[in-house]
Amino acid sequence: MRMRLFRESIGNLRWWWAKYRLANSNAFSWSGAITVPANEQLRQAIAPKPRLAPYERLAPLWHLHSRRGSPRYERFLPAMRRRFNVPLADVLDLACGVGLFAARLAPDCRRVVGIDSSGLMLAEARKNCGRHANVCIAEGDFRSVVLGETFDIAVCAFDSVNYVDDADGLRDVLRTAARHLHAGGFFLFDALGEATMRKLARVDSYFLRFGPRHVMCHYFDEATQKSRTLVVFPDGVEEHVRMPIDPPQVAAAAESAELELLELFRDVRGLRTFYVLRKPREVSQSAGFAT
Repeated sequence: MRMRLFRESIGNLRWWWAKYRLANSNAFSWSGAITVPANEQLRQAIAPKPRLAPYERLAPLWHLHSRRGSPRYERFLPAMRRRFNVPLADVLDLACGVGLFAARLAPDCRRVVGIDSSGLMLAEARKNCGRHANVCIAEGDFRSVVLGETFDIAVCAFDSVNYVDDADGLRDVLRTAARHLHAGGFFLFDALGEATMRKLARVDSYFLRFGPRHVMCHYFDEATQKSRTLVVFPDGVEEHVRMPIDPPQVAAAAESAELELLELFRDVRGLRTFYVLRKPREVSQSAGFAT
């Protein structure tokens, strides 16, 4: 009995440490940006600048942003295997961006499929993952893509799930994950909530050390309850719109998608929330492909 309790205690401690490491992967490293209080003169000067398509300038730089800021899910998966005693060999990377996570994960997995809706980001992802024969990069919307196959685990990393329009969009992302999971499979993602987006709206971030210099200015729109990020380059401005996502919304979307919300946890600064969901082993026909 004592040995069993000791092993359980060690297992719980290792699990807590794995979650802490994931949530704080980059909490204590410099992002490459100089962050200062929002400058109203700068923001007024943005208005006449030409508008660029989303990721038109940012896509070739995004691997640098990702290296500094994205959570290290590839380090977390071994802890998932131990904790739940399951194989995690086949991985679906939803909103894969430039493929950094897929490339990091490839050496330790049988197969990784990355999906993104931005052709500009996919072009970079194919460059970054080209040397990995077990990585497939494809175009698709994470709210509606249908691949006709299932995976052990799906991941949507680095706040990508925030790029939905409303609660229905969040529900659709979770349903996409559910229908592409084996029964008993897992869905991991992280998201920014309203409090974090309001904090971001108070600052501007200057990126001066890599690529063309650019500034990220964040806004929070009270009327729409959306966050807008203007990425200011010398020749124009990209606009990126996100919706804040908090635990009650995730709980409601998980129930709709027939996923179990197992755990949620935050980084030490309380800026980002991580979610661990699982598809039940007993599922209804509406939850996804038969397994």
